[in-house]
Amino acid sequence: MNRGYVKLWRVIKEHKVFQDPVLFKVFCWCLLKATHKRTAIPVPTGRGVTTVTLEPGQLIFGRFQAARDLGLSPSTTRRKIERLANLQILTTKADTHFSVISIINWQIYQSEPLGDGQADGHPKDRQRTQTRTKEHKEYKPPCDFSSEISVLRDRYPNQETIDQAFRAIQSTRKSNRIADGMRLSILKSWERFPVEQVMGGIGTYLEKAYADQGRNEKYLLGIIRNFKPEASTTSGQVMKATGSILDDYYRGQGIRII
Repeated sequence: MNRGYVKLWRVIKEHKVFQDPVLFKVFCWCLLKATHKRTAIPVPTGRGVTTVTLEPGQLIFGRFQAARDLGLSPSTTRRKIERLANLQILTTKADTHFSVISIINWQIYQSEPLGDGQADGHPKDRQRTQTRTKEHKEYKPPCDFSSEISVLRDRYPNQETIDQAFRAIQSTRKSNRIADGMRLSILKSWERFPVEQVMGGIGTYLEKAYADQGRNEKYLLGIIRNFKPEASTTSGQVMKATGSILDDYYRGQGIRII
């Protein structure tokens, strides 16, 4: 097992990552797993083995193996990685069998240790430290919209369906990411419609796999705007089955599925 260390800056105590123990654990795991030099890694795939070249600050990510390392569920692990990406701490690039995670600002915060024969206070070392300190002071963390997002999400009883909607929307981006500001904007656009109408529109969007056609949140909003649940005045609300997990949601609301 390789030995070594990573640097953890004290300013992390002032960051949102530090307030979430699980998120902080996943962040530290990424730091420890990232390579410190250019490395070629053999990765098993369905058709054999492929070689992936990693740059400093990158790591191979598979949610199942990562979940085992972290003692978390695969879904929780994935959500925390997405959260770190939304906070612009890392980026992810997905492949068929794995993803490559790149830690942003790795070179700023994780410098090479002093070589043999170098002593603390060496002029070159002080110069590098001063440069990193200047860069650190100039860095401004992105705005955090988590509180507003949580409030708007709480409207919807089926959080997994909302997660599926955002994952589908993410897939329409080349970066496969949605910034928190955009996530908040999307939730606000849904807010003016009844919950049942939003959930029904999302169900149609997911069932028809419109995201696979590159149709993003604007197309979804149009579906939500035009979605009208069928109703019967004699036996309560009646809806056609969507064939998705939304059917269970509607049954829980007392709506008859046909």
